[in-house]
This record gives sequence, C-alpha cells and structure tokens, in this order.
Amino acid sequence: MRAISTLLLLCSIAVSASTIDSSTTAYLDSIVGLEEVSVSAIKATSAGAFPSAQTDITREEIVRYDIDGIKGVSEIAPNFYMPQYGSRMTSSIYVRGLGTRIDQPVVAMNVDNVQILNKDNFDFNFPDMEKVEIIRGAQSILYGRNSMGGAVNITTVSPLRYQGVRALLEYGSANSWRANVSTYFKPSETVGIGVIGAMNCTDGFFKNEYTGKNVDTERQGFAKAKVAWRPSSNFILENSAWVTLLRQGGYPYAYVGTKDQPGTNQINHNDTCYYQRTAVVDGLTMRWFGDNISISSITGFQYHNDDMTLDQDFLPEDYFVLSQRRHEWSLTQDFVAKGTAGSYNWLGGLFGFYRRYNMDAPVTLKDYGITNLVESNINAAINAALPPMMQGMMQLKFDERSLLLDSRFRSPIWGWALYHKSEYTWEGLTASLGLRLAYERTDFEYDCQAHTSATMYRKQGPNLVPMGSTPIDVELADRLHMTSLQLLPELKLAYRFNDKFEIGAVASKGYKSGGYNTQMFSDILQQEMMANGKPQTGGQPGGGGQPGGGGQPSGGGHPGGVAAADEAAPSYKPEDVISYKPETSWNYEIDFATHIPEIGLDVDLAAFYIDCRDQQLTVFPDENSTGRMMTNAGRTRSVGAELSANYNPIDPLLIKASYGYTNARFVEYNDGRADYRGKHVPYAPEHTLFASASYRFDIPGSVEVRSFEPMVSCRGVGRVFWNEANDIYQPFYATLNVSLTTRLRYFDLELWGENLTNTNYSTFYFESMGNRFLQHGNPRKFGVTLRFALDFQQ
Repeated sequence: MRAISTLLLLCSIAVSASTIDSSTTAYLDSIVGLEEVSVSAIKATSAGAFPSAQTDITREEIVRYDIDGIKGVSEIAPNFYMPQYGSRMTSSIYVRGLGTRIDQPVVAMNVDNVQILNKDNFDFNFPDMEKVEIIRGAQSILYGRNSMGGAVNITTVSPLRYQGVRALLEYGSANSWRANVSTYFKPSETVGIGVIGAMNCTDGFFKNEYTGKNVDTERQGFAKAKVAWRPSSNFILENSAWVTLLRQGGYPYAYVGTKDQPGTNQINHNDTCYYQRTAVVDGLTMRWFGDNISISSITGFQYHNDDMTLDQDFLPEDYFVLSQRRHEWSLTQDFVAKGTAGSYNWLGGLFGFYRRYNMDAPVTLKDYGITNLVESNINAAINAALPPMMQGMMQLKFDERSLLLDSRFRSPIWGWALYHKSEYTWEGLTASLGLRLAYERTDFEYDCQAHTSATMYRKQGPNLVPMGSTPIDVELADRLHMTSLQLLPELKLAYRFNDKFEIGAVASKGYKSGGYNTQMFSDILQQEMMANGKPQTGGQPGGGGQPGGGGQPSGGGHPGGVAAADEAAPSYKPEDVISYKPETSWNYEIDFATHIPEIGLDVDLAAFYIDCRDQQLTVFPDENSTGRMMTNAGRTRSVGAELSANYNPIDPLLIKASYGYTNARFVEYNDGRADYRGKHVPYAPEHTLFASASYRFDIPGSVEVRSFEPMVSCRGVGRVFWNEANDIYQPFYATLNVSLTTRLRYFDLELWGENLTNTNYSTFYFESMGNRFLQHGNPRKFGVTLRFALDFQQ
C-alpha cells in the first residue's frame, strides 16, 4: 500500500513539476488559502476565511486542563459530550443531538492526519498531543462517512519543530497513577525522531458487593514513535506509529430496580466482567509543496484486537455470560491536492478504505438462566395449549444445564470517495462550494448455532416421569450485503466586516453508514427454540454483544424470580432486526466571530438547525429482552446554539467559558408500541457548560520558582434523557474542580481536586430483562502531578 501511494505521489509530482517552479517554495502551510479548519494544514483552506463552530485546544491548555485523551475535551467544546460508559469500548460521542451508544460514530477522529475508523478505539490516553481541534457541524466534504456531527483532529508533537525531553508523574485517589516520558531529537538537520512511553493504572472507585472487589480497575500502556524527514524545502515525510495495551475491569452497573419495585442501587453480579484491547496504528504522510500548490498522500494502517467478557445480566444469579473476541484490520489512503490563484482557492482529493473484522460472540446460558428464561416460557406455552384438565401436567427440561449459543461474524467493508471544494473571495465576501461523491459496500456473513437436547416429563402424582429426549439443533448461516452511493454538497458564505468581526452561513449534507446488528442474534435464536411452545429444529443463531446489550435469550424474569407464565416471548422477524439503514441529515448553521485584542476578548457564536432522516438509535426491542439493536427513527430535528469566549484582559488572568444548548426531538418515530413524536432524542445532553478562571502570580528575580497559578473550573451536563418516552432522565449537574500549579525552573508541581462538592450524578442507564441499571459518575478525587521539561533548543 505504501509503495503504491509513494509511486502515485511521485507521478503526480513529476506531472506538476513540468509546469510549476518550486524554487521559491518553503515549508509553509500558508501557501494554500481557504483555512476552513486545520489538520496540519493538509485539508485546510484559507486562514480565517470562514468563522466556524470550532474549538482549538493548544498545548498550553492541554497541560492546564490536564487533558490526556478525548474525554478531557468533553464540555470544553460546547455541545460536545463524551460520557463515561461501562468501558473504553463504548466510546460514544454526542454532538448537537446526534450520536449513538454502539456501532457507527457521529464524528470523524483523525490523529496525525490518519482517520481512526473504529469508534471502539476512540477512547485512549495520548500523552504527546500538541493540539486538539473539535469541529462541530457536518464535515462530509473533507472526511466523508460518519462525520455528520463534526470532526476531532489531534496533532502530536513534531520532532522537527521541538527537541527536548518531557516527563510526567501523577498520583491520585483510588490508587490511580500515570507516568510518561518522551524524547524528541534530530540526528541530522533533515531528520527528527520522537519516542514516547506511558502507563496509567487505577484500582477504581466502585465495589462489586458480590466479590467485595472494585470492578472499574484499569491498566493501560502506550508506546509511540514518530519520524519526520525533510530532505528539501518543498517535501516532508512523517511516519507516526503507536500501540496501546488496555486491561480493564469496567461495567460498574448498579441495580436500581424494575418498573414497579425499587432496587438496591448496588453493583452486585457473580460473574467476571472485563475488557481487553490491543491496538496498533501506523500513519505515513507525504507532502510536496510547489508554487501555490501542494500535493499530499496519507496512508493509514490499523489493527484492533479486543476481548470482552460480561456477566450480561449484571445480577448475582447464574443467568448467562457473553464473551466477545474481535480482530479487525483496516487500510486507508487519501490523496489531497490544493492550490490558489489570486482570489480563487481549490482543494480536491481521492479517498479509499478497506476494513475487515472477524468476531466470535458466544453466549453461555447457565442453569438459573435456562430455568427462568427458557424453560419457563416453553412450559407456559406448552401447558397453555393443553386442555384445562391437563394443564400443569407436562414439563420440559433441558438435559444439559449449560447452553452455548455460538455466533461468528465476518464483515469486510470498503469504499471510495471523490471530493472537491472551490472558494472565491471578493473584498470582504467569501463563497465556497464543495461536493463529495462517496460509495460504500458492507458485506456481512454470519454462522450461528446451538445444539442441545430436552426431555419432556409427565406429572404422575408427586413424580415426574420422562417421556423421551429430543435433540434441539438450531443453525443459521447466510451472507448479506448493502451498498450506498451518496452525493454530499456543501455551501458556505462569509462576510468579514473588518479584522474584528465576521459572520458566516453554512448549508451541508451529512452521512452516517448503515450496518448490521450482531447484538440481536441470540434473541432470534431463542425465539426459534421456543416457537409454538415446544423445541424444534431449524432456527436462528445466537450471539452478538455489546456492553449492556448483545445477544441473550428472550423471556421475562426478575432477580431471584421466575418469569410469569403469561409473559410471551417477543417475536422478531430477522429481516427487520438484522440490519439498519444509513443516516442522513441537512445541516444549516450561522456563525459569528469577534476578536477584540484591545481588551483581550474572543467570542464565537453559532446557531444551528439539523433535519435528520433515518437517525440511528440504540433501542431495547422488548422490555423482557436483553438484546440491543440499532434501528432507524423516521425523522428527527435538532435546533440549538453555542457560545465560546476567551477573556484575557491582562497577561496573568485568563477566563474561558463555553455553553451549548440542543433541543433534539423526534418528528416521526413509532416503534410499534408507542408514538414518540415530540419527545427528546435520548442520550444526547440538552445543555453543556464549561467555565474556568486562572491567574498567574509571577515571582520576579527568582531563578528556581517562576510562578504560582491557581485555577478553578466547572463542567456541567444535562438534562440527559435515558429513553424514548423521556420518563427517566439525568437532571442538569455540575462538578467543581480546582488546581494550584507551582512552576519551577525545570518542573511544574500541580495539586488538584475534581468534583469537590462530591456531586452525585449518573452517566449511563439501560434496561435488561425488565431490570434497570445505572452507572454513577466518579466521586470526589484529589491528586498531585509532577511535570518535567528540558528543551534542547534553549
């Protein structure tokens, strides 16, 4: 792949070089205009041409707010929310009312220009971030699929721009610690090398009452190498590669009861829960600069290997356990060319990707689960079909008290896209028109089966007399595919009144890929096994899984109880639950930006309206089912506003604030049980809030102690509705955080506290078998952080 990209790039350079004089070219990103957003300037257009709903977090702010991953920027960017779910596998992001708990992401994640395709790999610690950009609003022209909510662009430290040694050591509550060390150097004038290693660990905050041990433990390691080569003023090559190893407990779900009965509000499950992940990413970027033109090639390779085991009922009884093991490989290739000619700027590109995953997701149904979830439903159906005088006389029992529902899935996904943007500036007015043509194909293969046997017994007095054993063999295997061809336009207009005020408007179309539900297969399997109230052959597969979801036999049941005899098993048509359609949206936005350096004030305002069709939702098909599936709501609309402000009236004082409001509601959605028109879209917060104030006290004349800097900050989120009916929700809450940093000659020492008021809030809610569970947010935390930096340039 890299050899091909290199060959194609060199051919492009050869063609361009025949007409372009590169003798005056320098390694500067500003040669090409249209700076709509900056991704190391490869997909940038001219600087400042359009005001945009974008939050840039600099290296200084990354250190100030102690950001070591994307969760750290949640709420700092308005209407951008990444909650703490059961494990790092569920890396959900919600932007302006868009987003789901599982499957396709709503934002594009790019690290050193390489797009991370798997949402499950979004949540990781990244210690050498130089800059983070959070761009809200559809970014389909530049990033295509799954960027209808925006994009997150992470740029790491370049060894050509910085040489030195950095280190960090931190210790906090719950025996939490993290450490990292990095070095950046230039073995020659044209080559830079950066190497970094990091680890973080925690003993967790939440105890499982059944085992007496904490469930949310974590051990994570990270290693990265970055090499940059600049042999001439008009060519640069960068290769960034990293590996992460994660070993996590997770899933601190507290049982809060049923619809009619309150629960213990405790974590209490008998089987082990854990999540393990190994991820490898390698990105190669080559950039050539000519006279008002640049050509770039971005090649990415990603390997993702994870292993999850869940006590999926999250109860002390022996219901069932899900194991999910997945191997995934992906390749991406992006060619980008851009140029300028006076007032006209343009950008064009060709993108292609290939992604393949293999997943094994067996569900093991245990004795208690077989009795109370399967046999109870079958026997209720059998006896209901008997004459009244014989009811209660017949009883079926499985011969083996452990039932394996085996599921295996294979899915190759590939696609390509052509995109172009043109921009013209006339005095203070700038107009931009973009178009992307994107094709995608998803193949899905499943091989699922369950094999057991059952004996029918007849009651004779106090005894049960066997009538014979019957084998139950359920198998299903098939290959499916779906294709999508999308034409994604974008129109932008902006007017700059002067150097201090500008206004802009955007209309664009967003797109989110469709897919297949692996989480529903065991529910379908159980439906086949229990159909007509008796065991039968020829059925459906089992398996699939996701935290708080995934495959499991249907049926009623409560902790320690048996399903009522009149609770019928849910009925699913496989063709209705296996797949879900792509999601599309039209996005309209007005942006206003002002920069008043005389008083140190920057303000950005945005108002938006999103008309979304076939919005993807994670739903519970039946309250007595444990399956989770992605479905499509007919239509939703989201309207809201955002405010970001930085106030720096004097050099030592810095005030930063942001606020986001989103009103996201169903316009058309009926799941067959209720009409949710007018209800809020669940899981996306209605309000986000961030505010911070810091003041630096300089120590004049001191060599060893440079300054003291206290800071206070606040983060707020809510309301978050937990279901489509909107009858359960998390009210708005806020956490208070403080820090005091002492800046020494080579060290910074920071004392910090988070959630000082010990605010009680929830980050996640779900239902399973009619039972309700909550995940509580982290309690009050304290800690100390020591940073070391030695710059070789000084």
